Amino acid sequence: MHDMIAPTHYSRHAWQDRFRTPTLDDLRQPYQGLNAKFFDEARDRLCAMEFLNEQIVWQGIPWRWTFTYEGAYDPERPWAYIIPHPEKPLVATPLIEAVVTWLPWQRLKRFIRDGLDGARQVNGVRWAVWELSHRTNLEDVFDLLRRKQRYFEAVRSEQEMSGVA
Repeated sequence: MHDMIAPTHYSRHAWQDRFRTPTLDDLRQPYQGLNAKFFDEARDRLCAMEFLNEQIVWQGIPWRWTFTYEGAYDPERPWAYIIPHPEKPLVATPLIEAVVTWLPWQRLKRFIRDGLDGARQVNGVRWAVWELSHRTNLEDVFDLLRRKQRYFEAVRSEQEMSGVA
Protein backbone atom coordinates (compact mmCIF):
# COMPACT_ATOMS: atom_id res chain seq x y z
CA MET A 1 0.00 0.00 0.00
CA HIS A 2 2.85 2.38 0.75
CA ASP A 3 4.22 1.91 -2.75
CA MET A 4 1.12 3.52 -4.24
CA ILE A 5 1.55 6.85 -2.48
CA ALA A 6 3.83 9.15 -4.44
CA PRO A 7 6.16 11.35 -2.42
CA THR A 8 5.10 14.96 -2.21
CA HIS A 9 7.76 17.55 -3.03
CA TYR A 10 7.23 21.12 -2.09
CA SER A 11 9.49 23.57 -3.78
CA ARG A 12 9.83 26.99 -2.30
CA HIS A 13 10.43 30.08 -4.33
CA ALA A 14 13.96 31.36 -3.79
CA TRP A 15 12.47 34.46 -2.10
CA GLN A 16 11.10 32.25 0.70
CA ASP A 17 14.06 29.92 1.28
CA ARG A 18 16.04 31.51 4.09
CA PHE A 19 18.66 28.76 4.00
CA ARG A 20 19.83 29.48 0.46
CA THR A 21 20.99 32.94 -0.53
CA PRO A 22 19.29 33.73 -3.86
CA THR A 23 20.80 35.49 -6.85
CA LEU A 24 19.33 38.47 -8.65
CA ASP A 25 18.09 36.10 -11.36
CA ASP A 26 16.42 33.85 -8.76
CA LEU A 27 14.48 36.78 -7.31
CA ARG A 28 13.63 38.31 -10.69
CA GLN A 29 12.51 35.00 -12.22
CA PRO A 30 8.75 35.21 -11.41
CA TYR A 31 8.30 38.60 -13.06
CA GLN A 32 6.99 39.00 -16.57
CA GLY A 33 5.86 42.03 -18.56
CA LEU A 34 5.31 45.21 -16.57
CA ASN A 35 6.28 43.63 -13.24
CA ALA A 36 9.70 42.80 -14.69
CA LYS A 37 10.03 46.27 -16.18
CA PHE A 38 9.11 48.07 -12.94
CA PHE A 39 11.33 45.78 -10.86
CA ASP A 40 14.30 46.42 -13.18
CA GLU A 41 13.69 50.15 -13.30
CA ALA A 42 13.40 50.46 -9.52
CA ARG A 43 16.69 48.59 -9.09
CA ASP A 44 18.40 50.64 -11.80
CA ARG A 45 17.28 53.91 -10.21
CA LEU A 46 18.35 52.91 -6.71
CA CYS A 47 21.70 51.58 -7.96
CA ALA A 48 22.23 54.87 -9.83
CA MET A 49 22.08 56.80 -6.55
CA GLU A 50 25.79 57.14 -5.90
CA PHE A 51 25.44 57.17 -2.12
CA LEU A 52 23.67 53.77 -1.98
CA ASN A 53 25.00 50.21 -1.92
CA GLU A 54 22.78 47.26 -2.85
CA GLN A 55 22.75 43.98 -0.95
CA ILE A 56 20.44 40.98 -0.86
CA VAL A 57 19.59 40.44 2.81
CA TRP A 58 17.27 38.05 4.66
CA GLN A 59 14.78 40.29 6.50
CA GLY A 60 12.59 37.61 8.06
CA ILE A 61 8.86 37.30 7.57
CA PRO A 62 7.09 38.97 5.79
CA TRP A 63 9.83 40.57 3.64
CA ARG A 64 12.10 37.52 3.38
CA TRP A 65 14.98 38.01 0.89
CA THR A 66 15.08 41.69 0.09
CA PHE A 67 17.23 44.10 -1.89
CA THR A 68 18.52 46.52 0.72
CA TYR A 69 19.94 49.93 -0.17
CA GLU A 70 22.15 51.51 2.47
CA GLY A 71 23.96 54.78 2.25
CA ALA A 72 25.59 57.74 3.87
CA TYR A 73 22.53 59.93 4.48
CA ASP A 74 20.89 57.77 7.11
CA PRO A 75 23.41 55.63 9.01
CA GLU A 76 20.69 54.35 11.38
CA ARG A 77 18.75 52.27 8.83
CA PRO A 78 18.66 51.32 5.15
CA TRP A 79 17.51 54.02 2.74
CA ALA A 80 15.12 51.82 0.80
CA TYR A 81 14.18 48.23 0.06
CA ILE A 82 12.88 46.34 -2.93
CA ILE A 83 10.85 43.39 -1.71
CA PRO A 84 10.73 40.87 -4.57
CA HIS A 85 7.42 39.31 -3.59
CA PRO A 86 6.73 36.70 -6.31
CA GLU A 87 3.32 38.20 -7.17
CA LYS A 88 4.45 41.82 -7.45
CA PRO A 89 7.51 43.88 -6.59
CA LEU A 90 7.22 46.22 -3.61
CA VAL A 91 9.32 49.21 -2.59
CA ALA A 92 9.67 50.30 1.01
CA THR A 93 11.39 53.17 2.72
CA PRO A 94 11.71 53.88 6.42
CA LEU A 95 10.93 57.51 7.25
CA ILE A 96 11.67 59.15 10.57
CA GLU A 97 8.91 61.44 11.82
CA ALA A 98 11.06 64.53 11.16
CA VAL A 99 11.03 63.67 7.44
CA VAL A 100 7.30 62.92 7.47
CA THR A 101 6.42 66.28 9.07
CA TRP A 102 8.82 68.08 6.70
CA LEU A 103 7.15 66.67 3.59
CA PRO A 104 4.75 68.94 1.68
CA TRP A 105 1.68 66.73 2.23
CA GLN A 106 -0.57 68.75 -0.06
CA ARG A 107 1.85 68.19 -2.96
CA LEU A 108 2.26 64.47 -2.40
CA LYS A 109 0.18 62.14 -4.54
CA ARG A 110 -2.63 60.32 -2.79
CA PHE A 111 -0.89 56.99 -3.46
CA ILE A 112 2.10 58.18 -1.39
CA ARG A 113 0.01 59.82 1.35
CA ASP A 114 -2.05 56.65 1.76
CA GLY A 115 1.14 54.60 2.05
CA LEU A 116 2.51 56.94 4.69
CA ASP A 117 -0.76 57.06 6.63
CA GLY A 118 -1.05 53.26 6.63
CA ALA A 119 2.61 52.60 7.40
CA ARG A 120 3.64 50.66 10.47
CA GLN A 121 5.27 52.87 13.06
CA VAL A 122 8.06 51.50 15.20
CA ASN A 123 10.14 53.72 17.51
CA GLY A 124 9.37 56.91 15.60
CA VAL A 125 9.97 55.40 12.17
CA ARG A 126 7.26 54.84 9.55
CA TRP A 127 7.88 51.73 7.46
CA ALA A 128 5.97 52.62 4.29
CA VAL A 129 5.52 50.04 1.52
CA TRP A 130 4.12 50.50 -1.98
CA GLU A 131 3.32 48.15 -4.87
CA LEU A 132 5.04 48.85 -8.16
CA SER A 133 2.02 48.09 -10.30
CA HIS A 134 1.84 51.22 -12.48
CA ARG A 135 4.28 53.65 -14.07
CA THR A 136 2.84 56.50 -11.98
CA ASN A 137 3.37 54.49 -8.77
CA LEU A 138 7.04 54.07 -9.61
CA GLU A 139 7.40 57.78 -10.39
CA ASP A 140 5.61 58.79 -7.19
CA VAL A 141 7.80 56.56 -5.00
CA PHE A 142 10.97 57.95 -6.56
CA ASP A 143 9.66 61.50 -6.11
CA LEU A 144 9.31 60.68 -2.40
CA LEU A 145 12.85 59.22 -2.29
CA ARG A 146 14.21 62.44 -3.89
CA ARG A 147 12.35 64.48 -1.26
CA LYS A 148 13.81 62.27 1.47
CA GLN A 149 17.28 62.88 0.03
CA ARG A 150 16.67 66.66 -0.01
CA TYR A 151 15.65 66.51 3.66
CA PHE A 152 18.89 64.79 4.67
CA GLU A 153 20.95 67.15 2.50
CA ALA A 154 19.28 70.14 4.19
CA VAL A 155 19.98 68.68 7.65
CA ARG A 156 23.60 67.98 6.71
CA SER A 157 24.00 71.52 5.33
CA GLU A 158 22.54 73.01 8.55
CA GLN A 159 24.92 70.94 10.64
CA GLU A 160 27.91 72.02 8.57
CA MET A 161 26.94 75.69 8.86
CA SER A 162 26.51 75.41 12.62
CA GLY A 163 29.79 73.53 12.99
CA VAL A 164 28.17 70.23 14.03
CA ALA A 165 29.46 67.45 11.80
